[in-house]
Amino acid sequence: MSIVTIMVLVGVYFLVKKVIRQVTTPILDLAAVARQVTHDKNYSLRAQSAGKDETGQLVEAFNHMLEAVQARDAELEEARATLEQRVLQRTEALEREIAERRQIEEDLRRSEQRFAQIFRSSPVPTVLRGLNDHKIIEVNDSFLRLFGFQREEVIGRTVEELGLNADAAKVKEVSDTARRKGNLRDIEIQWRGKGGRSGMGRLFAEVIEWIKEPCLLVMIYDTTRQAKMERQLRQAQKMEAVGQLAAGVAHDFNNILTVIQANASLGQSEPGLDPMLKDCFDQISLAAERAAALTRQLLAFSRKQAMQPTVVDLNQLLVDYAAMLRRVVTERVKVEYNLNPEVPPIYADPTMVEQVLTNLALNARDAMPNGGQLIIATEEVELDHEFAQHHPRAKEGRFVRMQVTDTGVGIAPELLPRIFDPFFTTKEVGKGSGLGLAAVHGIVDSHGGWVEVESEVGRGATFSVFWPVHTSGQPQPARQGDTSVIRGGNETILLVEDEPAVRGIARHILKKYGYSVIEAISGKAALKLWPAIYPHISLVVTDVVMPDGVSGRQLAEELRRTKPELPVLMVSGYSPELAGMNSQQMDGCQFLAKPFKPAELARLVREMLDQAKATNGGNGNGQSSNGGNGQ
Repeated sequence: MSIVTIMVLVGVYFLVKKVIRQVTTPILDLAAVARQVTHDKNYSLRAQSAGKDETGQLVEAFNHMLEAVQARDAELEEARATLEQRVLQRTEALEREIAERRQIEEDLRRSEQRFAQIFRSSPVPTVLRGLNDHKIIEVNDSFLRLFGFQREEVIGRTVEELGLNADAAKVKEVSDTARRKGNLRDIEIQWRGKGGRSGMGRLFAEVIEWIKEPCLLVMIYDTTRQAKMERQLRQAQKMEAVGQLAAGVAHDFNNILTVIQANASLGQSEPGLDPMLKDCFDQISLAAERAAALTRQLLAFSRKQAMQPTVVDLNQLLVDYAAMLRRVVTERVKVEYNLNPEVPPIYADPTMVEQVLTNLALNARDAMPNGGQLIIATEEVELDHEFAQHHPRAKEGRFVRMQVTDTGVGIAPELLPRIFDPFFTTKEVGKGSGLGLAAVHGIVDSHGGWVEVESEVGRGATFSVFWPVHTSGQPQPARQGDTSVIRGGNETILLVEDEPAVRGIARHILKKYGYSVIEAISGKAALKLWPAIYPHISLVVTDVVMPDGVSGRQLAEELRRTKPELPVLMVSGYSPELAGMNSQQMDGCQFLAKPFKPAELARLVREMLDQAKATNGGNGNGQSSNGGNGQ
């Protein structure tokens, strides 16, 4: 090999080596940087520049690429951080929103629970129903108790189907008004329940949304008891007003009747009286008795009449009164009795019970102008709180129910609320005073009972009288009329009466029976006479209410200061209560109501004198006799 060749080869070697050093090394360095960047994700690394040749340009481009990647990575990192921050914020917001939603749902659930609890346990009857279809969605227990239904009987049915409102047209009116205004306040209704129960109420309603449907939440306040009390108050006020009128009229009216009745009775008792004249006296006496009965009716319905209650066997009283009742209703009416033998006794004034029966029988007779049937029945009933709630006049407890049923013309529904009003009558002028049923109401009410009426036009009427059961004591035997001869006497009697006509007839009666009479026109006049006459006086007959400021009771108390054993007979056109005295509170005192018959006055005077003598060991101021024109 020539030297030239060797030298060429050596030159080539060094040239190649240089080329490799200038080309390969930068590329290897570039590859190393690329591997490190890939491994560390560190885009801040740079390859070293290799000059301006192609390799240097490649390194420079690579570095520029790294710068771009680094910038993009920084942007991405910033974007990622921003995104993470936003995601974190959104996540926190979502978490808060979810927590709030859960809290709202929990509050809503609790609110619904509270609503359901309040709805179910509310003492106010409440119903939730559809606003458009009127179907009942839910009711509470108070609603079920008031209307008498089971829950399954009402859910899904309409108010109209159940007939809950007595006025069907009002159901639509309530819905229309609620839809237009959104609520209803204090609407008066008459509700009806299961089994015929009914009453008055005040309705309140609110339109609400229930499961995205418009509904009506209705609350019904039962005002039946309140209405009952208001009616009773109005009735009591009415009775009180007319009672005051009756009390004022009774005194003067009975004074007049006393004179008429006593004179008629004296005329009837005259021996050898012309039959035509006797008939006249009989008619006068009968008219006076009817007028006196009218006064008693006034006092009875206003509960101003004196009561003498005792333990009464109602069945026995009805049996004993049967003959009199048949005369009252006449032969056109057939009377039947359906008396339960197990009824317990009642505590009542027998005369007033008879008056109730008479008034009801007369009312029934007039309702059957062509004749018919009158059925009188008795039975014991025990009434609970629920019954009392739905019957305006009813009370709880044990009662004897006396029913008087007729087959007459019946009573129109619009008249039923007024039949117990004083002076209300549907009879022709002159055929009814309008006091009969008012008296029945007053008498029964004063005994702690009440009266209910069921009637249908053309099918008669049933009056149910409820008398409270008496749980102790035995019934008293029926009263027997006193048919014994009335004895007179020769005792001296002080007669105190401000009404001249009454004083005159009383003096005439007493003298007819043999008594000596000293008269005084007032309580003050009697007190002036007393010191001079008291040793001779065996008994005092005095009016109770007198105009000079000294009443009969005050007079009796004053006279007894000097003569404690003195018997006093108090006479008045008022009842004892209205006269301001109770004769039973003073020993030796008795009460005689005007108008009275001569025989009643004479018999009572004789009984009091005899009793005073028996009590004082026979030391009277005079002696009784069988003379004196005794009857």
